[in-house]
Amino acid sequence: MVTRKHIKVQHFDVSLTWAGRYKKVHYSKFFGLSDPLERFQVLQEARGDGGGTVPPHMYNYLKEMHGWKSDGRFKLMEETQVEHIEWIPANQECASAEVEGARQSRDEGDYWCVKLSTGQVLHVDYIWLATGRALDAEKEPLLGDLLRSRPIPLVHGLPVLHTSLRWCDDWEVYVLGAYAALQLGPDAINLAGARVGSLRVFDAVSSNDVVVRHNDDNGVPAAGATKKSESWVCREEDLNPFSLLTDHCAE
Repeated sequence: MVTRKHIKVQHFDVSLTWAGRYKKVHYSKFFGLSDPLERFQVLQEARGDGGGTVPPHMYNYLKEMHGWKSDGRFKLMEETQVEHIEWIPANQECASAEVEGARQSRDEGDYWCVKLSTGQVLHVDYIWLATGRALDAEKEPLLGDLLRSRPIPLVHGLPVLHTSLRWCDDWEVYVLGAYAALQLGPDAINLAGARVGSLRVFDAVSSNDVVVRHNDDNGVPAAGATKKSESWVCREEDLNPFSLLTDHCAE
């Protein structure tokens, strides 16, 4: 396991001030900010300098695995960067001088040759990437299409939603999760944020004369009264999120 920085160990992925007894005070101040940019700055401060976190018990487990428990099968290499990666097919010479001779300890089969900043060269079968990514609504396939259809302001990649988490006033599209952070706060990506967000959407839908219609066994919407705006709850196997949204919003 290779990490670019030293693993950040803490109980929560946000500052404890947002999870402790005074969290209501902080959220009250956050929701009192009318400028989305100011809210974004608070989000940055609450979540630290970026990157994921690991709870103490899991970090202790990793250290144990690195030591006597794994018998050398697991290694934890912190503050180490990957400098070069090359795929070496079976029975083929390495094309890169940086890892020339790397096949000496590997007799057969395809593998990855990985050179680290420590100078160590690893031969591995699989590489699992857990690097995360920057939030940018314009680069998300679905949200990018929504932006082109109904442009709304962005603050460092985060959409400026209605307080109900609605995309815009004339569109029955709601956003939850990390992309709703400007309205939900630092907990947007956690269970607490999901709960608060779902309640907001429920309240908005309930107060907007929306008829929720269920599909029958054949996937056809069941009969129901028609009002200005409607939402459908589909079977999971029938759901194509973007086609559903575009078909609905085109009405």
